[in-house]
Amino acid sequence: MSSFLQSFLGSQEKLVGSSAHEILSKRLRKYGLRYDDLYDRYYDLDIKEALNRLPREIVNARNQRLKRSMDLSMKHEYLPENLQQMQTPFRSYLQDMLALVFMSIDRIIDLLPVDPKIERTFRQKRRERIAERQVEMDLGNQNQDQGNEADYVRNPIVIFDDRD
Repeated sequence: MSSFLQSFLGSQEKLVGSSAHEILSKRLRKYGLRYDDLYDRYYDLDIKEALNRLPREIVNARNQRLKRSMDLSMKHEYLPENLQQMQTPFRSYLQDMLALVFMSIDRIIDLLPVDPKIERTFRQKRRERIAERQVEMDLGNQNQDQGNEADYVRNPIVIFDDRD
């Protein structure tokens, strides 16, 4: 009986997760944003460091998307439908650099002489943050695996061509 209940709840969880993913995707497309644009560089120093290490044109494209979305929000408008279809809200540009930042921070921690109690607490908090970000990355990768027909269409609003 419990295996039936677990399989039923597991399917419900997948259904809720996929519907939340679709809702988020639609909201991001309306403003022309990507999921990585939602990270705040002033809230998390790791994000700030990752953005500092990215090439200038990627950061400029991010800033332009943010400015455009703020402008649309202030005007109470959305992107036109044809431009919404071109958006790739879950194509990541920040996660790989963020992983490198984490690796470099971990190397620095390994070199420092630290009290074992403090090191254990610090590493536990880092593992929790990495696990949270991994869940977010899996959410983004799920959309990339499904494929997006608009991946190869150039976005006329963004000056920088953000195709891989």
